[in-house]
Amino acid sequence: MFWKLLPWILRGLALAIVAAALHYHLPQGDVVRINGTEVKRMDVDSGELRTEGQPGATRDVRFINAVTAEGRTRVYRNEDTRWGFPPYLKFDSADITAQAQDLARRDSWALVQHYGWRIQMLSMFPNVVELTEVEEGYEYFPWAAIITLTIILGLLVAGYVAVLRLIASLHLEDRIAGGEERIGDLRARLRRQMIEWRARLRDLQRP
Repeated sequence: MFWKLLPWILRGLALAIVAAALHYHLPQGDVVRINGTEVKRMDVDSGELRTEGQPGATRDVRFINAVTAEGRTRVYRNEDTRWGFPPYLKFDSADITAQAQDLARRDSWALVQHYGWRIQMLSMFPNVVELTEVEEGYEYFPWAAIITLTIILGLLVAGYVAVLRLIASLHLEDRIAGGEERIGDLRARLRRQMIEWRARLRDLQRP
């Protein structure tokens, strides 16, 4: 029973991994009121928060503190992605910090577009991509994520169709079918040869 379910379990795990990766890297949005900004020192390798005097290579990271309309706190990392992955091409983290400080001073509401997860045990913070001033009560709809997903699915479908056309143009299906026929003929010849050898051995063993 387990071995019959194993292929479905593996497919489910693969689908869950892909879904988690998309959820992490695709843009999300929160409507919040920004409280302030700060700079913290973090470990280069692990990303954990550090204090002065602790060993290891560190880097200074900008943070934006905010609260939702329901009173939930939000803490965002504000780092440039530059030419790395995911390809948001963000180079304006300093400008976003200045914008966040102005919004905090005016006690305004803002739409924070970001990617990533907040996991306290791992000191993980979502990274801000864009900051936009909005009215209180603004409702966010993930148009950017939907458009990105549509483009990804379109590329996958186009790639699948291209592979099918390539297989058809090269007549790979006929070659594979012909190869299977040749393998079947070879197996049949081997079986006949084994039968003949066994018959000869029986004849030699007779008195």
